[in-house]
Amino acid sequence: MRLSVIVCVCVASRVVLGADAPQTRLVPADVFALEYASDPRISPDSEHVVYTRRSGDIMTDRFRSSVWIVGADGSGHRALVQGAGNYSAPRWSPSGDRVLFSASEDGHDALRVLFMDTKQITTLAELPSGASGAAWSPDGTRVVFSMFTAGEGPAPVAMPKKPEGAQWAKPAVVIDAVRYRFDGQGYLEPGSDEVYVLPAEGGTPRRLTFTEADISGPFVWAPDGASVFLSANLTDPDFDPIESEVYQLDVETGELTALTDRDGPDAEPALSPDGGKVAYVGFTDRERGYQVQTLSVLDRATGKTRELAGGLDRSVSAPVWGSGGDWVYFQFDDHGVTKIGRAAWALWAGRRRAVPVLAGPGRVCRAQGPRRGRRVPRRAPRSAGVWRRARRARSVSASVFRRRCPGPRECPRLNAGAAAAFSVPGTSGPRTGGST
Repeated sequence: MRLSVIVCVCVASRVVLGADAPQTRLVPADVFALEYASDPRISPDSEHVVYTRRSGDIMTDRFRSSVWIVGADGSGHRALVQGAGNYSAPRWSPSGDRVLFSASEDGHDALRVLFMDTKQITTLAELPSGASGAAWSPDGTRVVFSMFTAGEGPAPVAMPKKPEGAQWAKPAVVIDAVRYRFDGQGYLEPGSDEVYVLPAEGGTPRRLTFTEADISGPFVWAPDGASVFLSANLTDPDFDPIESEVYQLDVETGELTALTDRDGPDAEPALSPDGGKVAYVGFTDRERGYQVQTLSVLDRATGKTRELAGGLDRSVSAPVWGSGGDWVYFQFDDHGVTKIGRAAWALWAGRRRAVPVLAGPGRVCRAQGPRRGRRVPRRAPRSAGVWRRARRARSVSASVFRRRCPGPRECPRLNAGAAAAFSVPGTSGPRTGGST
């Protein structure tokens, strides 16, 4: 079996801002010169990668995001969508003729589509809040996503009728939720993340769930397009926040069917190529400070669940099926090193040991390939990596490497022209090549 790997290295550029002489040390103002890429997606034909590119804006004290594209051979590196707003989360359509992305301009959120042949951009829907986890249906006719949906909190005491033209103070706010504020966000607006489906040609999103609970992706379509797999905590998120199960959501009726039922979190569902098995991660809650997250596979035909890689005493995440359906790939950390492993689902009675596939010095963040999720080794802020198998990939990138084991070759670097040697105060000497 041949394993194709794309590895991406985040490179921090050094641009001198308002200085007469070159600086060799990293200073606070350099944060505005940092530029990095994230959430890359491989086209269905594996010829191109779209990704979100973020850069600092010193005039607004904000990071801005745009959508870029680069060829698998490093050619054609250019912006697809950029402007005064933020544009992110690009997703290829199954046929590769369109790219779905999220847009935020002047406080207004929307889902938009870029047509690759004409480069025309169409707004599918204006949204009251940003969309998350958007995923194309297998036939490319629908898009499923989650969105925060405002709810109604408890009403204060009944007030007398307000006279016409009167200017009264704002009504009292009554809070009866356990989780009512977060650091950096302040008081939380009543509401929950709910699932919606939207026609690919645009229109009004149709709400599928009315749970008023915690629903999370990734959202994985069944091959027939009749249902979506997801993770949700429908019990009591306030008093049992780690609890969750894997559910199958009927797209027509909105009915949620639980596929798991253990006491503890079950999340990150990944559907096998034939749709017959669901891989997911989680653990049985024993109310300990730390618990190892394991990999399990549910056979939908028999309802039986088996644990894979049970001998691995490391928490695993982001399961991904190989194209042949024989192996499940996953990510785990071992002594500070991020690794990619795989386990054979069909060898439950025999070999159950995880087999390392890719190891790197980075941490891992999420992204997805053209059809199903893939795992991205990422190091922050030094490097990021992505592995690709069977023409599907997920990655985080700034500098792109393409590898057919064992040696990499580099595709274009984002900051090749601007990267300069610098040193961090308190360290021993300069770091070259733009690594931070």
